[in-house]
Amino acid sequence: MSSGGGAGGAGKKARKAGNDAVSKAEAVIVKHNPWLSRIPCLSPSMTLPNADPSLSTITDRIARMWRSDFSWSASFDPTFLSNLMREGYLPTAHDVDGPIKYVLLPKLHEQRCLLSFPDLNVNRAARRASVRFQLSVDQRFDEVVEKCIAQHGESWLHPPIVEGFKELFRMGGAGTVRMHSVECYEGGVLVAGGLGYNGGG
Repeated sequence: MSSGGGAGGAGKKARKAGNDAVSKAEAVIVKHNPWLSRIPCLSPSMTLPNADPSLSTITDRIARMWRSDFSWSASFDPTFLSNLMREGYLPTAHDVDGPIKYVLLPKLHEQRCLLSFPDLNVNRAARRASVRFQLSVDQRFDEVVEKCIAQHGESWLHPPIVEGFKELFRMGGAGTVRMHSVECYEGGVLVAGGLGYNGGG
């Protein structure tokens, strides 16, 4: 007798339980923050096979018809974050009223920019000064995140999204999405850094 069906059934039950928990959290959040009922709510269930509507369908509607950059969600699941990133959202977090303290506020920018430096000229003084610094990539992700918060305050980097980003980094990404950090050192000491992601598109 094959155990594959049982494992598949267990997976479906776990996904259903997770979706039910998110739905209950959404109801609690909206009860205490009615303003959220006026903007689109995104859910991990939209990323499941044969979801109707799917996340990509909803994203297309938002891009064409919604007048704000923001949607919201009760889920900070790392795989869900990666799905949002792949669709073009910038996940941010916001504090709210009620027993659930934070919501995800994915931002779908109406306008994007592309940086291109075909004629970049780095003067001699800047080149001389740059020898004091060393760069690395993906070596101290957690520390870069914590230092960003220390420097700029929590702002949108609230605890649940920070944990989601860290877990996505530890997972090595999900699908085509990878989290990254860039570190800058002076004399072996971390003095600057940044975090972001590669959507793979």
